[in-house]
Amino acid sequence: MHKEFIALPLTGKVLSLKHVPEEHFASGSLGPGFAVQFSGDKLYAPFDGTVIATFPTGHAFILRRADGLELLMHVGIGSAKLPQAFSAQVKKYQQVKRGEVLTLIKPQFFDDATAYCPVVFSNPEIEVMVLREGQELAALSADAVKVLY
Repeated sequence: MHKEFIALPLTGKVLSLKHVPEEHFASGSLGPGFAVQFSGDKLYAPFDGTVIATFPTGHAFILRRADGLELLMHVGIGSAKLPQAFSAQVKKYQQVKRGEVLTLIKPQFFDDATAYCPVVFSNPEIEVMVLREGQELAALSADAVKVLY
């Protein structure tokens, strides 16, 4: 079994998925993961990889690592209807490095009920451990979430 830490893609409070106020994410039906109740204005790549999907609004991205690890980052609840809240900085199939900005976020479009970023792994065999639940952490902090696969 492989164990590693995954860097947070944005600044905010790290949480288990069950705290996301959107049932599809909270139930885990979209896959294992974690969430960040964000306070920052940038979404970063948590690892080196390829952007395999982007959404026209700039609110969500799927990133795949060379070893097949894949995750969806979805910024905001109800954000698919808020294209003015984002400015995507990358395109589909673009190679990115850890720490590269994926999208700029305009925080004024979000409040405590909508400022969540679920981070969901497409790999169903992954087990996610949130080690610093409820703590406010900087983007790219790499000691809050551990994955096992």
